[in-house]
Order: sequence, then C-alpha cells, then structure tokens
Amino acid sequence: MGDWEEIRRLAADFQRAQLAGASQKLSERNCVELVTKLIELRLIDVIYTTDGKEYLTYQQLNKEIKDELYVSGGRLGLVELASTLNVDYSHVENMAQTISKGDRELHLVLGQLVSHRYLDDLCRQINEKLQQDGTIAIPSLTKEYDLPSDFLLEQVHMRLGSIIEGFKDDHDPKVLLTPSHVARNRARVRGVLSAVTVPTTVSSIVSRFGFHEKLFFSLAEELIRTARLPGVLTGGRTAAKASYIPHSYARAQNAWVDSFYTSNGYLEYDAVARLGISDPTGFIKKKFPSSAGLMFLNSCCVGPSIVEQLEVSIDEALSSGGWCDVLPLLPSTLSSEDGAQLVQSALSARVAPSSGGAVMMGDCTILSQGLVQSIIAAQEGEMGDKAAKDVESGAVAQSLVDQGAGDVEDEGVRDKKEERRKKATGGSAGGGAQGRQTKTKSTKKKGGKRKDEEWSDDEEGGKGGGGKGGKGKKEVKSKELEFKSCSELENSIRSLPQLSDCPEEVYTELSEMLVDQLNRKYREVARERFQASLATSLQNKRRTHGDLGEKVNTLYTTIRLGEKGISEFGKDDHRVALSRHLLKTYGSEMVNEMFQYVAEENLVKVDTEKELTSEARVKVINELPKEISESALKIHKAVNGNSVTEFLVVLESQVGSLCDVMLKKPDKKKDRQILFGHRQSLLEQLNSCLDPALTLHLAVLAIFQHYHGSLLHASGKFVPFLIEHIGEQDQMTSEQMDILTNQQKLVLAGMSKGQEEEQDRETASQLEVSTPAVKKLVASLKKTGGD
Repeated sequence: MGDWEEIRRLAADFQRAQLAGASQKLSERNCVELVTKLIELRLIDVIYTTDGKEYLTYQQLNKEIKDELYVSGGRLGLVELASTLNVDYSHVENMAQTISKGDRELHLVLGQLVSHRYLDDLCRQINEKLQQDGTIAIPSLTKEYDLPSDFLLEQVHMRLGSIIEGFKDDHDPKVLLTPSHVARNRARVRGVLSAVTVPTTVSSIVSRFGFHEKLFFSLAEELIRTARLPGVLTGGRTAAKASYIPHSYARAQNAWVDSFYTSNGYLEYDAVARLGISDPTGFIKKKFPSSAGLMFLNSCCVGPSIVEQLEVSIDEALSSGGWCDVLPLLPSTLSSEDGAQLVQSALSARVAPSSGGAVMMGDCTILSQGLVQSIIAAQEGEMGDKAAKDVESGAVAQSLVDQGAGDVEDEGVRDKKEERRKKATGGSAGGGAQGRQTKTKSTKKKGGKRKDEEWSDDEEGGKGGGGKGGKGKKEVKSKELEFKSCSELENSIRSLPQLSDCPEEVYTELSEMLVDQLNRKYREVARERFQASLATSLQNKRRTHGDLGEKVNTLYTTIRLGEKGISEFGKDDHRVALSRHLLKTYGSEMVNEMFQYVAEENLVKVDTEKELTSEARVKVINELPKEISESALKIHKAVNGNSVTEFLVVLESQVGSLCDVMLKKPDKKKDRQILFGHRQSLLEQLNSCLDPALTLHLAVLAIFQHYHGSLLHASGKFVPFLIEHIGEQDQMTSEQMDILTNQQKLVLAGMSKGQEEEQDRETASQLEVSTPAVKKLVASLKKTGGD
C-alpha cells in the first residue's frame, strides 16, 4: 500500500512539473546560431531545405526518398522528388546515387529511381502484350515506357522464362517470340513457299503476306534444311535481293546453265540474271566447284578452254618476237576490260622467259619485248645522222646553253683557260698616251641591282634591261633537244612492216610510250657528237685565241696612238667628234672581235658573216654568264661613248675578265716604227692618188703628223677641222696655207651640182694645177723635216 502511495505522489510531482512554466526560453535566432555553430564545429551534419526554415539529416533524407519511391509505385523522378521533399536537387541526386549503389534492387536510370517491384510489374505488362501479339520488339517499348533500350533489354532478358513466357530470336536478340507465334508463322511460310512454282522475290512474299523479314528467312532456311520445302533461297538474307526458287524451276535453270557453259565455255552474268537469279556470281560459285577452273571477270566468267586457247596464242606471239590481238579470240560478249583482265592473268601465269617485259597496248593487243626493242633499235639507228645535222646547225649548242650546260669542254681545257684568266687579271695591263698603268682584277657583285646596269644606248638606240646579279638578262624558256615529236614517231612506226595490220590505237599508245625514252637517248647521242666535235676543234680554238690577242693588241696600239693625235686639238667639239669616229671604227672593230670570240666560247649563236651592231652586242651580253657579262657590258658602254681615254681605261681593266687577252705595255721604239710606217703609207698613197679630194685628205693627215709627231685617224668630213687646226698652229707660211685652202675651195666647187658646164671645166682645169701643188707642198715639208 505504501508503494502505491509513493507512485501517486511522483505522478502528482510530474504533473506539476509539466504544468509549470519555463523560467528561461531560447529564441528562434539563438537556435539558428546554435545550429550553425554546431555545423561549423562538425558536431552535426544536416541539410538545409530549399526555404531554409528546416534542417534535415542525411539518414532522414535516405528514409524519405525510399518512402516516396514506395508510395509512387517503384518509379520516381528526381526532379519531382526534390520538389516534394523541399530539398535541393543536388542533394537528392547524390543520395539517389548512393542508394542505387548500395541496393541492387534499385536503379538510377535517366534521372529516375526504378525499383525491382516496378520492373516486375512492367514485365508482366510486356508479357500480356507478347501473349496477345506473339512477338514484340524491345525498341518499340522504349518510347512507351520512357526507358533506355539497353536497360529495358537487360531487365526483360533476366525475366524470360519466369515472368515473361517467351524466348528471344536467335538472329535478333531485341525481338521476343512465343512458341505459338513461331509455329503459326512456320506453317504460313511452309504453305506460301509450297505454292510457289516460279522464282519469286522474297520482298514480294514478305510484303504480301506480312511476314517479318528476319523471321521469314530463319523459318524458310530451317524448312529447306529439314527438306520440308523443295526449293532454295538465293541472293543472301536481304529481302530486296533474295529470291526463292522452287526445285522444279532450279532444275531447269541448272540444265540451261550446264548446256550453255558446255557449248560456249563461258557464262555471262546478264544471261544468268535473266533466268531469275538475282546473284549470278554467287549462283555460279555455288554450282561449280573451285576445281572447275573458272575465272570470274567483270561481266562474265570463262572456263579453262578459253584460257588455254588464249595462252597458246600469247605464247606463240611472244616466242616469235611478234604481236597478237587477243580480242578477236575471245567471245564477243566480253568487254575490253574483261579481255585486259584475262590477258594480265595469262601473262602472270606464264613462266617462260619470253613473257618477261611483254607490253599490252590498245584494248587487248600484246607486243613482245623483242618487238619493242627492235623498234627502239630501228629508231636509234636514225639518231646519228640527225645528231650530226643538229651539231652542224648549232641546235645542240643552243639547247645546252638553254639548259645551263654550256660548259662541256674537257677539264684540261678549262684549267688552261682559268690559268690564262688568272694571269690576265692578276698583273698590270696596258698603258695609254701618258704611259698609264692600271692594275686589273676580276670583280664580282654579290647580287642586287647596280645603277649603271639600267642603261640605254643613246647613240644606237639599243636597249638592255637590268636584272638581278648585275645582269640585264631576260628569262629564256629552255627547249629541250627533240629527236621526233609524238606524231612523227607514230608515222614512223606505222611504216614498219612488223606492225602491219595492227589496231590503230596501238600506234598512238606505242609512240606515246617510246617518245620520251627515245628523246632522252637522242640527247645523249647529240651531246656525245657535240663533245667529239669540240675535241676536234680544240686546236683551232687555241689558234683562234692567239690570233685574237694579236689583233686586239694591234688595234689597241692604233687607238692609243690615235688618242695622242686627238689630244692636240684645242676645241672640245673637235676632240669629241674625232674620238667618236675613232671608237666607231677601230674601237668597234676591236670590241666586235672580242664579242665574237666570247660568244663562240660560251655557245652563244651569232652571225659571223655580218658585222656586230650595238643591238647584236646587247643580245650577246644578255646570254653570257654573269662573270663575263659584267665586263662585256662595261666595254660595250665605253665604246659607244665619246671619250677614247675612258674607253682605254675600261678596256685595260676588263679585257682580261672578258677574253683572257694580255694587253702589251707601250714600247716607244715600236711606236716610232708604227708612226714612221704610217707616214710612209700616207706619202705613197698621196703620190699615187689622182683624186683631188682624196689628195687633200691625205695631204692634211700627213701635214698633221709632220708637225705633231702623232698619227690621226679622221675621215674626209674632218678635213675642214684639220685645215683650221693647222692654220692655228702658225707653223706654215701664208702661201702654204693658201695652197691648202684653195684646194679645199676647188674640191667643194667640183662636188657642187649647181654649176654650169663651163664652170665645171674651169674648176677641173684649176684642180689639175692645184693638186700637184698640194703634193709638192707635202714633199717640201718632208725635205724640210729631213733636213
């Protein structure tokens, strides 16, 4: 009893405690701060709801997700779940992944949680549909149930034989079948194909009777294999190509194919296809074993008999070194491509040495290697005469120059030329009227344009273009030496008796094949002929160089002495006119000699019968090598100038680089001999001269040399200048000057055409008196000079 009282007392105390008010309370803000601090200290791990008013532990989230999945029937989307639980989607997704990994009965598919309970219900629905239709394709269920086909296929296959009463198709695992459906379709296929009496395409059967294509092939092959159907399927397992052929019709087809092949030795694919066989090649390969020796071509297949006949013809042509056209030996239905394929196969099967190098031309024409070599030999036999003509005409030399192969001399000759060039450019050369000596050396520019290269010939009007590397050189398109063109070679081959009656296309193809080879061979022959001709003319070239040196030195001395005479004139216009005349005559003669020699040495074609003009020299310069063209350009510009002194300076510095000529140093003794010889020549011409004008010209030159001791090269138009100059020197008496001026007036009067006949006779009579007086005057000066 006491215990019960105590219990009642404690209950009363507990009731009072419940009814009593709290002395201290925590505000909502304090609670939030407290929870936040606990989270920071990692003493608790919670999740905020999306509105931030509630906290949720991960264990509670796991429990609520499973509860919601159960309530929804085993399938629930994560987006919908996040909205229902009022939790952020990322937390729901992470928890769903954790749940699916830890529980084999839950699957996370396309953002949805799916349980085994739901999948079992789904498979029951599929089974009901399968039993109704007899067949079902898994891909068709993907859209209906909004699940991936692979996932759905895996789950369905797991439940075959348990929930789903059916089996998968052996040829297509994505198709489910029921035994009753297969049995029905087997009976339908057997009935349809048993009623077929002619070859029928599978596509028409499938479309008309509504068979599934793959199931039809599977059942038909099974029935044919078990001998339940008297026929065969051809064309593979594609409805568009396959056909069903009953045995009755197949026997007729086989009989026709056997008869045609036996009679002709080949089978045409189109003819076999016209029998209703959709795959002729496959049919023939299945009918004839590999031991039958059939060769399958593009449009037909041929038997061993045709191949043997072809090999015999080819062997005969190749062994005899001739040719044969294979196409007439083949059936007319064979195309040229089939013939070419057949010939290539026959040639590759041959082991005889004669088959090596056989050439197939045109459609199916075979030429033996021996025949081709005989044609090449016949053409090479014509190369010698043509090469000799081309060497003689200079075509070979021009071709070598165009190809940059002009240097074809022997190494010994090149070494000697280099030695002469070094000797010429390494020492001193020449001296002018004032005894100048100039050291010369070969100079080269390293590239780029020079100002003096963009020049123009003011006097003659010739023009040359500047260019890179110090050369005004134009681009020349090289043309290789040619033996025969393709058309010429074709005409030559047509005339060969070995190729008579050949198909037309053989001539063209054979000429195209041989033209490059023959042209290369001809260039070698022509080069050898050219080098041989160079070797024979080498001695002549050495003599030519010696003659050039003598001639250049002779003209150089004449110009140098003539320069001294020109320097005696006080007026600039007289000196310029006489200088231009001296350079145009003796200067141009010397330069032309050097240019002709250099052009010949460098294989530049020039017309040696005509005198080189300024334009011709420009063309030669443009075709010379760079190291020579620079010197040639400077000499060419100097000879077209107005100063003999400048010309001599340029000549002495550049002649060694241009043509390896050594200019001789001035020799006073030889100079006096030359001057004496020149004076004697003038006096002899004067004594024998009968022409008044020429007498005056010779007399003035002789008087000039008498007083100045130097020769002068001047034409008749300079006689007035000379008479004026002689008069200004005050070395002749007035009577002597009157004789010269009187002779000048009479000569001019005799040359004028406006006089009357009587005046002409009077002028002539006066000249008969005056001319001997001029000769006497010169003779008296000679005696005075001798005294």
